[in-house]
Amino acid sequence: MTVMTEEIFGPIVPIQKIASEDEGIRLANDSHLGLNAYVFTKDRKKGERLAERIEAGSVVVNDVLINYGAAEAPFGGVKQSGFGRVHGDDALRDMAEVRHVFSPKLPEPSRDPLWFPYSTKVYKWQLRLLRTIYSSAGVVKRIRHLF
Repeated sequence: MTVMTEEIFGPIVPIQKIASEDEGIRLANDSHLGLNAYVFTKDRKKGERLAERIEAGSVVVNDVLINYGAAEAPFGGVKQSGFGRVHGDDALRDMAEVRHVFSPKLPEPSRDPLWFPYSTKVYKWQLRLLRTIYSSAGVVKRIRHLF
């Protein structure tokens, strides 16, 4: 049924008979959408167990609107159901663009000696440093490589 697999944007409650809980979970998750899902059962623990297996932004047990009314709970979809969140701490994070601005506290040298282009003097010091670090000689000989 198309109503079970397409986004319908209306107050429609499609009901489909299933043979088992596993079939119900498989059918619920076999979709490119995932905004809300609902589990209705007399056994609340069973409903919670089933709800944890459904791939949706919100899964509600024995209700249909309480999740949107809870301002502290993030509301939004997964898969191809919308983007971002409303409500909760995650909403602010999802609607913000994270970036980093760095401003060093120490004064910067006029030119970084470790970056190209190297002067002859800097190049020679770098060679000495590399020989010191990677030499198989003893500590005293390694230190001599520097000078």
